[in-house]
Amino acid sequence: MLAALPTHSLTHLGQLLSRLAQLPALEQLSLEYLDRRLAAAAAAATWPQLPQLCEPAICFLHAPSRQQWQATLKGIAASANLTKLQLEPGWLCTGETDGDEGEDATSDSPCAKLAGLANLKELSIENGRQVLAPGDALALTALTGLTRLALRHAGAGVGEAATATAGSCQQLHHLDLTGCNLVSMACLANVAHLTQLTELRLAGNSGLTHQGLMLLTALQRLQRFDVNRNAEVTDEVVERFWAAVDQH
Repeated sequence: MLAALPTHSLTHLGQLLSRLAQLPALEQLSLEYLDRRLAAAAAAATWPQLPQLCEPAICFLHAPSRQQWQATLKGIAASANLTKLQLEPGWLCTGETDGDEGEDATSDSPCAKLAGLANLKELSIENGRQVLAPGDALALTALTGLTRLALRHAGAGVGEAATATAGSCQQLHHLDLTGCNLVSMACLANVAHLTQLTELRLAGNSGLTHQGLMLLTALQRLQRFDVNRNAEVTDEVVERFWAAVDQH
């Protein structure tokens, strides 16, 4: 019985998804939009008709239009049974020619639209700076059941909102905030309370300090930790960090 379907790039994607609604065991679906002419809106409108779908992965290999991105978010928000979601929006989301010129995808506040997915356990957004407005990640505090959160290269879209997010999502085992403008000691202090973390990725955040790093030594279950070296966070400091983690 089919429970997972590999990536498809089809012109009549909406028609395909309608047929998939007849597969009650389907749980995983990976979509790659290879061409901006694909009917993303039609496809996204079909997702709520797949109540069994819980693990979609959506990748725009080329920049989605504003209309495509809005339709995608609307379809996701209406899919209440999702437990795992992976979004790769491409490098640019441009305005349409329907009166939206000058607007970009950040005005759609994708995190706010995802905040109603109460069953979500794993969320990954790549190239976040393309679609997250400053502080947009604050809406994710509603997703208290998350065990895995990756907001990669989101810049100011996460920033200080990471403090509240880390404070609310207490069940996280995997946290990836690569390239998220983290400079707050308060954020790292909240992350330090996520003692069940086994993987933490903070590379691409140049503001991390020796003092901030040592706040994280309470993470005794940590198995992987990514951080860039700088004048304060040297190889020697990282070695002392791991030694302190092992002593807890």
